[in-house]
Amino acid sequence: MYDVEVVTYATHSFGNYENLINNKHGIKITTLGWGKPWKGLMYKYIDLYDYIKDMPDNRIIVFLDGFDVWVRGDLNKLMNIYNKKGYRLVYSYDRANISVLSHVSDIFAENSFISKYFQRRLFPSSHPSGNNLNTGMYMGPVRYLRPVLKHIIDYAKERNEVNADQRITNIVADKFDFIDIDTEELLFRNILDMSELEES
Repeated sequence: MYDVEVVTYATHSFGNYENLINNKHGIKITTLGWGKPWKGLMYKYIDLYDYIKDMPDNRIIVFLDGFDVWVRGDLNKLMNIYNKKGYRLVYSYDRANISVLSHVSDIFAENSFISKYFQRRLFPSSHPSGNNLNTGMYMGPVRYLRPVLKHIIDYAKERNEVNADQRITNIVADKFDFIDIDTEELLFRNILDMSELEES
């Protein structure tokens, strides 16, 4: 049995939240931020850091965004893939920066020069693979997650950026040699439209 906890962040019920926490696989999901006023995206990291800072190093945290994530499998399958791939801290692969670039993607093909240009400008990646990560879904042991969250939070505070969790994570990804991106989409899949949900 794995020491694993699934965590989300939601200040209130919205979007797919109820389906997430009442998922058909019976996975218990801890909600952070509930009932608090919304202060910005960085608070997903701030509250998670406060939550895990005294946890055992080997506990694995699986983080899922609260409003737009569907659970499509069980934890054992997730952990088997995670272990087989040898991941430490792994983020989902951001194929097209869905939330910000949706209008660009509507006009230009996902991998076109123009789409990639906007992606590099808005979310410059320092990851050695050259790929962008998405902060809506990620997982790893507390010992890896804790220093990454602390670094990103400090970086954001120095620059007074409360809505740049994903951009900052992509900028500082090269500071840690244990950050991976699930480019094969075996653990997580960021869908471009709802028609992809059943395939994920």
